[in-house]
Amino acid sequence: MSLDWAHQVFQQNDPQFFRFLEKFLLNKPCLPVAPLSPSFSITLDLTIRDLFSLFREEQIGNRAMMGVLGMFAGCYGQSKETLFMPPPFSPFEREWSEGRELLEKARLMFVVVHLEQRWGVARFDLSLKVISYGDPLGDPAPALQIQEVINWLDPSPKELANWRRAMASISVFPVPQRNSPGSREVGALMAIERSCNPYVMWESYESPLYHRIRFLKVLTTYTEVIIDLHLSRRFPFFDPS
Repeated sequence: MSLDWAHQVFQQNDPQFFRFLEKFLLNKPCLPVAPLSPSFSITLDLTIRDLFSLFREEQIGNRAMMGVLGMFAGCYGQSKETLFMPPPFSPFEREWSEGRELLEKARLMFVVVHLEQRWGVARFDLSLKVISYGDPLGDPAPALQIQEVINWLDPSPKELANWRRAMASISVFPVPQRNSPGSREVGALMAIERSCNPYVMWESYESPLYHRIRFLKVLTTYTEVIIDLHLSRRFPFFDPS
């Protein structure tokens, strides 16, 4: 794997982290990185290969995306009342089947929607039966993927009628509009986090590169994740220095 892009960009923005990264790659090329517990209670062991997509300005890979969602679940899961789900059904069928047992307690669910050359975000209010959707290119909600999620919820006839009404009036979930493929997925993840943590002055941290580096720091265990179940007025696991 070439580190040319990471060398130029990471070293310029955070030379100390880049030195750590070089040593990390040399010492642990094939070992699991960090066992993370996504909101559906599955431990995810990431390898360096899983994180390759974060080392380059390209679309974030599936397992790296899973790692970030697991981080969100730990920091923003609010005792499993908020679920963070991967793209529905493929290639994560097991995670979706085991996530079903958490639905009784959950009130809110974020679903990452895998579209051509990008990720979108669907937000399901499970209590009010309201759906919102955001796309980094500004496209409308993909009806097929939204319907797949509703089918998975296995609603009662009354709930199904409510979900059908929700599908007819999907609101816009604010996702940063990005043109480059390397920043679209980061923008989708930023949108989820901004919705979960309103206590950050997000306009100061709008750079996708900033968050790409930040996610990589957490997934390589360079930065410790701070769990704040009460979401006090600070940014969990974020060091502004």
